[in-house]
Amino acid sequence: SGLPRTSNLLSNSAGMRFYVDYTSINKQKLVNNEYIEKLKQGIDDTVGLLSQLLKPTKTIPKIPFTKDNVQSCDKSLDLSPELAQGVDADMIIFPYVVTPQQIGQGVIAAAGACLYLNEYGKLDRPIAGIVFLGSEYDFSKQNSDTYLKEILRQEITHILVFSPNLFNIYKTQPVYKSITWHESKKVILITPKVVEAAKKHFNCSTLQGVEVEDQGG
Repeated sequence: SGLPRTSNLLSNSAGMRFYVDYTSINKQKLVNNEYIEKLKQGIDDTVGLLSQLLKPTKTIPKIPFTKDNVQSCDKSLDLSPELAQGVDADMIIFPYVVTPQQIGQGVIAAAGACLYLNEYGKLDRPIAGIVFLGSEYDFSKQNSDTYLKEILRQEITHILVFSPNLFNIYKTQPVYKSITWHESKKVILITPKVVEAAKKHFNCSTLQGVEVEDQGG
């Protein structure tokens, strides 16, 4: 609690352990203290929920982080000193407030995995990701705190699992296929649990998969 906090380890004894490094959250000095406190609260609440819902299939070793191995996250990131020693966590999150020009006009937030566990010479799973948040997010609007948490849940899910660059390292393959539906080409997810859940949700035993959003590419 309070602005001096630069990191936060949120974990559940049976769930996923998140380490949030707040060191660079307002490095560009784009927003005020009130904005940062509300943003930190939203992130803490979000990863706290995810830590209860998710359980890794295996723990990962302490991985020391340096400026060199987070280049792919963002070259300007400063790191918490704790990360240099390695932390007991399954996922490291770097929140970073950026300008509308940096994130894209009309975009509220964006996120992606930026560091992966490498086992036996191949990528295994993401272990770190960056969340970009636009400096013009309006906390004065009604339900802005709740909406922020919904946005953060979506963005951190992109880091954890739901991004095209992660599909090829899913344990279950194939992940998707292309189909033609009413003369339009579509991409659908076809992993067994996704199909099972969709069949139940839509009460449709012949459903092949779940269509992927294609707005914006």
